[in-house]
Amino acid sequence: MSLFDRFKKKTTEANDVDHLLLNKLKQQLTQMGYQVALIEHGVVIESHLTIHLHIIKDPDLHPSMMAVAVKIENEYLPEGIEENLTGVGETAEVQIDSALKNFLSISFPPVLDVFSESHKSDLDFMTEIVGRRILFHPKVGSLGLQGEWTVAPKQDVFFELLKNQLSTQLLDRKFNWLKIYASKLSNGSTHIQCSMNNQDWKEGEQIIQNYVDTWNTPTSFLGLKQTIMFRLCDAYEQTS
Repeated sequence: MSLFDRFKKKTTEANDVDHLLLNKLKQQLTQMGYQVALIEHGVVIESHLTIHLHIIKDPDLHPSMMAVAVKIENEYLPEGIEENLTGVGETAEVQIDSALKNFLSISFPPVLDVFSESHKSDLDFMTEIVGRRILFHPKVGSLGLQGEWTVAPKQDVFFELLKNQLSTQLLDRKFNWLKIYASKLSNGSTHIQCSMNNQDWKEGEQIIQNYVDTWNTPTSFLGLKQTIMFRLCDAYEQTS
């Protein structure tokens, strides 16, 4: 086989995997009851929410793992909500199923929920942004448990840890979003990610780090992942 033929074969295989990823996402969203249309490198849900995604080609990634970059866009999300997924398995199809399961069960539900007017009043909080008092409705997503948890942390553990510092990070607009990932290995090493509106939040990372430092060292691995959306109360929206 010539060098050109090998390159063409790899390109075809990569395109096939990308198509499989998109079609599986469409299929699963359709099964959830949504109207979904395929577009180039993504899907459109109910004609108003777009999910762009592609597989990241990383030669250093273990063959049993797949990295997927996701971006969710809408008129209220002009810069898009960015998400990185990891799928694990022996085949590309199993890896895709793993990545999408993580996305559709942990990351995506609070994004959908933020478009609804329902909210938990006990989580609502007032804050001041540039001299304006504003009410926000937090939409706390499911807490994704990874590893060998025997007793799961409380669902809103990250929100409770960070809520007093949120006023310095929230923007005066319809939606804000907070993404958190924390893990600890058997050697005691930790990995923390905390971002607000796609920007690293160093103060938030340190607060989460202090919390993870209280975990017992696991035999293998412990991890938590969560997305929290914030909806500006309709009564506090500024009219032009």
